[in-house]
This record gives sequence, structure tokens and C-alpha cells, in this order.
Amino acid sequence: SDKLAIMKLKNLEIIRKNMLMTSELVKVTKLLEENGIEVISFKGPTLSKLVYGDIISRQYSDLDLLIKDKEVYKTVNLLNSNKYKVDLNLKLLKNETLLDVGSDCSLFTNNNIHIELHWKLFRKLINDNFNQYSIWENVSTINLNSQNIKTLDINLYLLYLCVHGSKHLWERIEWISDINRVINKYKINWKDLLELSKELKVKNMLLMGLLISNNLYKTKLDQLIYDEIKRCQNLNIVLKNIFISINNEYFYESKIKIEKKQILKKFLLISKLQDSKLNTLKYLLSSIFKPTHYDVYFIKLPKKIDYLYYIIRPLRLFISIFK
Repeated sequence: SDKLAIMKLKNLEIIRKNMLMTSELVKVTKLLEENGIEVISFKGPTLSKLVYGDIISRQYSDLDLLIKDKEVYKTVNLLNSNKYKVDLNLKLLKNETLLDVGSDCSLFTNNNIHIELHWKLFRKLINDNFNQYSIWENVSTINLNSQNIKTLDINLYLLYLCVHGSKHLWERIEWISDINRVINKYKINWKDLLELSKELKVKNMLLMGLLISNNLYKTKLDQLIYDEIKRCQNLNIVLKNIFISINNEYFYESKIKIEKKQILKKFLLISKLQDSKLNTLKYLLSSIFKPTHYDVYFIKLPKKIDYLYYIIRPLRLFISIFK
């Protein structure tokens, strides 16, 4: 049928693009390592190979690379000199405030492959504890196109996937599928994982990812996890709202109403996934007052007066809400 033919063509296009992106990943990691820059690949082809067994079974749209924050300018300058296009002024990457509050920047190849270069896994607003963790001491390797590529340790990877999905309220089904497949494929040290999530203050986000996978895919979890889930009443409230959103609760409302209502709802639901009342308060206050990379793009302040960003941030937020 016509629909089947269209689906086959689409699948072939995804396979072609995935192979092209994997080749680019090998090329760029090799270039960085040859210049003494350590790099970790996560998501994209690495996740597909790690979880699905090959590079073509999962669709992805960009390449995510993690480097050390001290090497951001050196890395982007190197890539820029090798014909990778940068989406911002290189001088900004020497701005200490931007490096502190931001987490990534984008580059593009000549054939428009998007590379997202991270110096943190998460922006400070989401969780800074994750960024302080000794990620570089907990790496594993995976072979792609006959080259060993560094990636996250599997326990840390699962924790990252749960936190990443939770901060976006699981708006993509494939993120839930990733969780299910990791648990089914690898032996997870549940006790260590739970302790690590508590240490990094992301326990509820870990549990949210595990709970939604359990509900959607009947993923088997350790009894230790089931016991922790029972202790957190907010998880089922958030889960219910996620499933309502998946079923398109706001389908009949105008675009502007959808945007405002969903942004507020998302903000409140994420606040429910904080590990304590104190962390919830910190999250709420940080969302209003803590500077973001957008504030640095808006106005570049010298380090001596960068505290003014704490005034600029709420002003810009107020204006954007009531604009």
C-alpha cells in the first residue's frame, strides 16, 4: 500500500541519517582526542548501540558530547577551525558567568549535522549536584565503526535518562522505552543507584522514570525501588498528569492558551519531583531569580557586577510572561 511504501522510505531515510551521524561522531571524537581533549558521547548513536544493539534501531536528531568545562573555548575554537559552524560568538565562551549558568552550545557540520557540545549534563537550574559528581571517573566504552567511544557508566546512564526525562515530563515515548530497555538488558545495582540518586538529590526523578516505565512497559523493578515509590505520594500525581498530557488534554484550546497553561503546569509538576520541601523552595526561587544563559546573551556584564543578573532575570521573566 501507499502508506507502507511511505513508511519504508521514511525508515530508509532514518537509517541513512543515523549512519551519517555515527560516522560524524567517530570523526569528531577522534579529532578531539588527537588534540588532547577528553570527550564522552551520550544519547544519539551511543545510546542506540548501548540499548538497542545497533545504530539504526533508534531515531536521533543530534550528537551529544560532554567535555570538561575548562576546555570549552579550546574545543569550540578547534572545531570552528575545522569548518564546524558555531551558533554564537566565540568570545562568549570565555565568559565565566555563561560557563557557570549554561551547560551547552551548538555546532553544525557543512551537511548540517547538529552537534550539541556540553560542559555540564544539566543546567544549574535543574540540578547542579549532578554536575559536581565525578563523571569522568565513571566512564565505560562502546565500539562504534571500529573505534572505542567513551560513554557513561550504565548505572549513571540510567540515572541520567530518568532525570532528563523527568525534567521534560516524559514528552517523548522513546525516552520511556530507553529506560525499559536499559533495565531489561543490563544488571543494575539498585542499591548503589538509589544511594547515588539520594546523594545527587534526584531520587524522585529517578523513581519517576522507573515508575512510568513500569506502568507503560511492565518493567520489573527491584523491591527496594517499589518500597521507595510507595513512600512518595507525589509520584502518582505527576504520573497521572503525564498520561493526561499524552492523551492531549488541551487539544481543543487555542495555541496561546496551550502554551501558557502547559508551561505553568510543567513548572508545578517538576517542583513536585524535588526530593524535599527545601529543594522545592530552592527550585521555585531559582526559576525566578537564578540567571540563565539567555540572560547572559541578553546583556554581557563584567564578572565584578554579574550579581546584577539576579535582578535582570526576574525582570525579563516578568516581561516575557506579560508581553
